[in-house]
Amino acid sequence: MPNIDSIMDVFYATPTPVATAAPTKIRYSESYGSYNARRYSRPWIALVASWPVGGRPDLTWGSYLGDDDGGEVEIMAYPGSILRSGQKDGRGNGGSNNWWEAMPDGSMRMIDQSEARKIWTARSGK
Repeated sequence: MPNIDSIMDVFYATPTPVATAAPTKIRYSESYGSYNARRYSRPWIALVASWPVGGRPDLTWGSYLGDDDGGEVEIMAYPGSILRSGQKDGRGNGGSNNWWEAMPDGSMRMIDQSEARKIWTARSGK
């Protein structure tokens, strides 16, 4: 019969940590229709790689797959990342400049810059 000390050692033993799978990057994309290439820039997408306090975010650029007849922007990112996408209007009175949260299912949830900063701060701990 085991003694009480050996039973208590088993009961209070430190559990062995379970290995968890490392997060994997997912492809995030957004489609763009045809556009006037003399007026609009090529669409773009970027990942917020760092965001210093009081500064502008540093971006890692993705790719545009297409031409002025349309296509899509794509980037590989981890769920929870902050993404930006857009297209510049050369006349200065239009275009787009969007903020997104990368979701675990591969979709992107549109957010504003203030919410993006809050998510970034919570995720990075800074």
